[in-house]
Amino acid sequence: MISLFYLIFFFKKNFYKKVFNNFWIKILIILFFYLILRSLYADNPFNSIKSSFSQLRFLFFVLLLGSLNINFFHIKLINIVFSLIIFFVCIDTIYQYFYGIDLLGFDNPAVKTGNFGRLSGPFGDELIVGSYIFLISIPVISHFFFTFEIAKKKEKFYIISFVIICFTTILLSGERMSFILFCSSLI
Repeated sequence: MISLFYLIFFFKKNFYKKVFNNFWIKILIILFFYLILRSLYADNPFNSIKSSFSQLRFLFFVLLLGSLNINFFHIKLINIVFSLIIFFVCIDTIYQYFYGIDLLGFDNPAVKTGNFGRLSGPFGDELIVGSYIFLISIPVISHFFFTFEIAKKKEKFYIISFVIICFTTILLSGERMSFILFCSSLI
C-alpha cells in the first residue's frame, strides 16, 4: 500500500527527477535488475521473476520514507506508539505464562500441541510472540539508546524497564533464536 502511495506521489510531483540523481537509488535499481536477470536462469523462471518484482516494494518504501518530511518529534511519537504495543504484548504474554490463559482469553496452544515451554501471547495459535517482540522492539530500543543521554530521569527508567520486560518476555516465550538475536542486538 505504501508503494502505491509512493507511485502516485512519484508521478504527480515529478519527483522522479530528483530520485535518479541519488547514488544509493542507482545501486538499488542495479540490484533490482540483477535479480531479474538471475531469475531468468532459475529452474522456475516465472516464480523467480515474480518474487524478484516483489522486491521492488522495498525500493518504493525507502523512497517514500526519504521523501517525507519526518522530524525528531514524529520519530519519537512513532516509537512511543510501538513501545506501548510491545508493552501490551509483553504483559499479555507474561500473564499467559503464569495463568495459562492470556488477557484476550486465548489458551496456551503449546499445551495442545505438546510444545511445552512455548507461549503465544495475543497471537492465538501462532507461537510467534518472541520473534514479534524481537523484530518490533529492536528499532525502538536502538532509538531509545541513541537518546538515552538526553532523556529525563523518568524516560531513562521507562527505557530500562522496557528493555528488561522485552528481554524477560522473549526468554519466557521459549523461542531460542529470537532470544539469541535479541541479546546479540543489545550487545
